[in-house]
Amino acid sequence: MEISNEIKIDLVKTRAKSFWSKVKHLDDEDACWTWQSYRSSDGYGHFTVGRYERNDRNTNIKVRAHQAAFILSFGYLPAVVRHLCDNPPCCNPKHLIAGNHASNVADRVSRNRSAIAEKNGRAKLSVEQVLYIKKNPEKSAEALARECGVTRRAISLIRSGKNWRSVS
Repeated sequence: MEISNEIKIDLVKTRAKSFWSKVKHLDDEDACWTWQSYRSSDGYGHFTVGRYERNDRNTNIKVRAHQAAFILSFGYLPAVVRHLCDNPPCCNPKHLIAGNHASNVADRVSRNRSAIAEKNGRAKLSVEQVLYIKKNPEKSAEALARECGVTRRAISLIRSGKNWRSVS
């Protein structure tokens, strides 16, 4: 069961005092205010705002901490809450702005956190192998595919610039 944003907003607002008690406020209003409770492996804080029964089990309703800070400060929940400070546990409203998927992706790219080249967990080639492929246009795709342990299609996509564009 998906909980609507309207319900999440209402639940966050009813728990404002509890929320802010878990945020480390500094005297400097421009500094990051860090979430002091549960954080997931990606560094984002999570705030439990309620529970519901699902399949005879109680399930927590959670909101990311920076989203809760945005709701409490601005009164709504946009498609994406972006951090100007690039600090996932930060809940300082001065560091949070409304965004959309495209602006969030642009942030990720500009901050060099995109899963490109070897950072992509599904990559089968190294940067060195891709450079070798690009520097040997006289070799057949079949021969390169055999050498590198990939398909001819993978070689063709590299040569056409559709894959591994970042490597030159």
